[in-house]
Amino acid sequence: MIIHQLNDKFLKEMAVLHPKECIQWAFADKEFTILSAQLDKELIVRSRQVDTAMIVRTEKGRHIFHLEFKTKYNRRELRKILGYAGGLTVKYNLDVTTILYLIKPPSKRAKDLGLYQSMPFDEPTNQFGFKVVQLCDFSKAILDGDKRFISLVPLLPELVEKPNIAVLHRQRELIRSQQDPVRRAELSYYTLAFAERHFPSNFLRTFFKEDRQMYEHWKRVPIVGDMMDEQEQKGRVLAFQENIMAILASRFGVENGKIARIVNSIDDPKKLRTIFQRVLKAKALDTVVDMLQKAKPSANRKTAKA
Repeated sequence: MIIHQLNDKFLKEMAVLHPKECIQWAFADKEFTILSAQLDKELIVRSRQVDTAMIVRTEKGRHIFHLEFKTKYNRRELRKILGYAGGLTVKYNLDVTTILYLIKPPSKRAKDLGLYQSMPFDEPTNQFGFKVVQLCDFSKAILDGDKRFISLVPLLPELVEKPNIAVLHRQRELIRSQQDPVRRAELSYYTLAFAERHFPSNFLRTFFKEDRQMYEHWKRVPIVGDMMDEQEQKGRVLAFQENIMAILASRFGVENGKIARIVNSIDDPKKLRTIFQRVLKAKALDTVVDMLQKAKPSANRKTAKA
């Protein structure tokens, strides 16, 4: 997974799992209550979904909090962020507070962070401003163990100037200081993912040996567990497909072609298990072909998935 994709995925998932912490990074001294962190994801602007949106009650009333996460600042993204905020305003008829979280500091040329202007002539007409939070500014607080930023511990190698062994040691200390095993699992999972960009895999396997034994706890992390279950299912499907084709090649000389395409189109582990057992006992290839024709996904199902 390339760098900006992992950064983006990690921060989106932290916003789902710990939305209050994310807002506190931007508004440390404000009181608020999250009313709904699961707004309709159907709002799409230019074929892209907003990163995270939630309804929050503050002393001023109900607001939409719209969070966007970027590795680097890019002025071309401002139009999209403006579109998202406008779309949310229309859809929910509430004021929108937009916050852009940056992992890397902007270049020296970046001016007016968080300000979008339309300037058809000599003066700006339409203006749209939003809050920009530079996560790299929190690196010292994270290293110092500030509880407000515990979710950012895995991201430390991306936030400090030079990731080194001392940073890894501190990450491990902060992770193991967490009492909740599921939270420790969540932090260790992502810490390993980010550390692999900067340190050799063999070294990390030894350094985080105890943390890598938290497999069962990793599965209890809401989003990580779903992802692991999906990967496990894909592994089971692939194993069944390969075993079925190995038997067909051994018993009937079938290796590629239409039969292989049908087998590879079936992605239900239970169905594949049944096919595997029947292929072992089948006396003729025609019987196998007939069975596969009945088991393959329908054209309507394929269309629905596309």
